[in-house]
Amino acid sequence: MFTVGNKPVDAITRLTMEVAGNYVSPTELTCVTPNFEIHGPKECVIQLQIAGGDLTTTWIPFNYFLNTRALKSLAYGPGLLQEVAFNAPVEFIIQARNDLGENRTSGRDHFEIKVLKKTPLAEGEEKQ
Repeated sequence: MFTVGNKPVDAITRLTMEVAGNYVSPTELTCVTPNFEIHGPKECVIQLQIAGGDLTTTWIPFNYFLNTRALKSLAYGPGLLQEVAFNAPVEFIIQARNDLGENRTSGRDHFEIKVLKKTPLAEGEEKQ
């Protein structure tokens, strides 16, 4: 059970979302996190309910977050300078940010990078 807030609950509420869990071992269960769009980026707690029984008194915190937006993110570093060598490895940093301009803290984003060099048109030359 995923419940909005930072405290465990005694019973399922309208702020609770239920998902099926998978037994992996005596010390591990897995599940797919539910879509929390209706609640937005929030703190929540995860508790277990086994075979329709009571919710566990032990719980773990979990955070939902806004997705990264390329238009809000930054890229900077020496690999983006005009003087870099063609076909040579370069390094730069991506500061991932969400729609609110907040820095991402969760990670696991995948980036597809395409580096282009814009060449200015010569005087009198037309753009094609």
